[in-house]
Amino acid sequence: MKVIAHFEDIQKQIANSVNKAKYNIFVAVAWITDQTLWNILQKKAEDGVTVQIILVQDKINQNEQTDFIKFIKAGGQIFWDDHHHKFCVIDVKTVITGSYNWTYMASNRNKRENVIIMEDDQLICEQFSDEFKLLLKQADKYILPPEKEFVTIVKEVLKDVEVEKVKYKTVYLEKDDMKNIRPTFKGRFNSPYIICGNCNTALNNNNICPECKRVYKYDSNKNEYITYD
Repeated sequence: MKVIAHFEDIQKQIANSVNKAKYNIFVAVAWITDQTLWNILQKKAEDGVTVQIILVQDKINQNEQTDFIKFIKAGGQIFWDDHHHKFCVIDVKTVITGSYNWTYMASNRNKRENVIIMEDDQLICEQFSDEFKLLLKQADKYILPPEKEFVTIVKEVLKDVEVEKVKYKTVYLEKDDMKNIRPTFKGRFNSPYIICGNCNTALNNNNICPECKRVYKYDSNKNEYITYD
C-alpha cells in the first residue's frame, strides 16, 4: 500500500495517475472544466479504457469548451447527479481524493489545495468503487441527441438572361417534412424520352426541360420523375 499527500502540482499528479489507467476510470467530481484533465480522459476513452464520469448538471459543466458529444462518441460515458464528491478510481487499484476541484480555476489560483493518492489498498479502492456504483444507480445518463437526416431538393431559380446558363439553389429538408411536400409536375414516360409535365417537351440528358428549365429528379420508390417549384 502506498499513500502520498500532495499540496503542489496537483493537476500534474492527477494527470500522471490517470495516464496510467489500463482498464477503467471512475470519476465523481462536481465539475470538470480543466481542459488538460478532460483531454486525458477523452484520449483514454479513445484508447478503449472504460471512462465513466458523474457530474453535477449545471451551467458550469455545460460550457461550450467541454465537448461532451465528442467524448461520448469516443466511448466515454457521462452521468448527471447532485453530489459534491471529489474522487477518482483507476483500475480499482488507485484512488485520488481531496479538496481539489478538477476545474480551470483550481489549476490557476494560488489558494492551497490537497489530494491524497492511494495505491494498492484493496479495501479503500473497493469502498470508493462501491460508492461510485451507488451514484450510478441514481444518476441520469447523458444521451446523445438523435442526428437529423436530410434530403436534398433542387429548386429552379429564374434564368439569367445575360448568361445562357440556368442557376439553381439547394434546399435542405428533414425527411419528416417531405410528407407535406408535393411535386409541382410529374414527367411522363414516352420511350425513349421523359416528357415535361408542364410544357410537354422532352427532357435532356440531365433531366432538365430545355423549354421551361424545370429540373426533374427520379423517385426510385415511385418509379417516376418529379419536379418542385
